[in-house]
Amino acid sequence: MRVACGLLTGLVLIGSAASAGAEDTSMCGRKADMVDLILHMQSEALEKVWTDNKLFVYRDRTDGTQWVFSMPKTTVHPAAACRRKAGDKMEAALLCGAGEKACESFQVQAAERMDKVEASASE
Repeated sequence: MRVACGLLTGLVLIGSAASAGAEDTSMCGRKADMVDLILHMQSEALEKVWTDNKLFVYRDRTDGTQWVFSMPKTTVHPAAACRRKAGDKMEAALLCGAGEKACESFQVQAAERMDKVEASASE
């Protein structure tokens, strides 16, 4: 399992989460576990705001966190990325078990889509 967490200050730290430490790892206030995140997708607090044939974006109505999930049959599935305001900074995280290049590509696509969703919401 790959977990990347960081503040959007230009660097995102990528590391391998050991199974013992994975329970302590969180992403945008949720447990960094794909099963937990998929179950969270069913929450009434989440609204689907965008989708295509590669990924879909949800927004949490309670705190504004954006969630991006890969679609089945993509090279990174299952993968998830999130972004939320944490005080005066922006927190971003990635959960991806695919190869490094595929995960980096998903991270870039997820960030671009979250930017577009935010821009369209503020118009």
